[in-house]
Amino acid sequence: MNLYTLKSKEKIKGEKKFEKIFSGGENIFSDEKTLKAIYKIDRETETTGAIISVAVSRKAGKAVWRNRVKRLIREAYRLNKAAVTEECMRKNILLQIIYMAHKLNENEHSRISLNYIMPKVININKKIVARIK
Repeated sequence: MNLYTLKSKEKIKGEKKFEKIFSGGENIFSDEKTLKAIYKIDRETETTGAIISVAVSRKAGKAVWRNRVKRLIREAYRLNKAAVTEECMRKNILLQIIYMAHKLNENEHSRISLNYIMPKVININKKIVARIK
């Protein structure tokens, strides 16, 4: 398995899966509360690892800006997913994560970059790994 790819099977798909995570998942915020993640740990599963999705509300900004934020969050996760997936493999669990923009909007952050998003994603990943143990 290549550590720096984000394949289709590593993404959350389907409305039922989203509903399960939103209803039974735990919330976690980045230190500045700009990003939020809802995650759920599935211990009785055949597959192990981490699957993700990204959601940005329409209230956050126009479609072009929202799509850019989603791409940047996915890219930041893709580059830093090694610690999360290794911990999931070691514990033999399936971790489902939905990243969301919390206090992040186009009016305040019109020019957003990977350098701004990446530390927040890393921070959330570290908090999730700490809670898995």
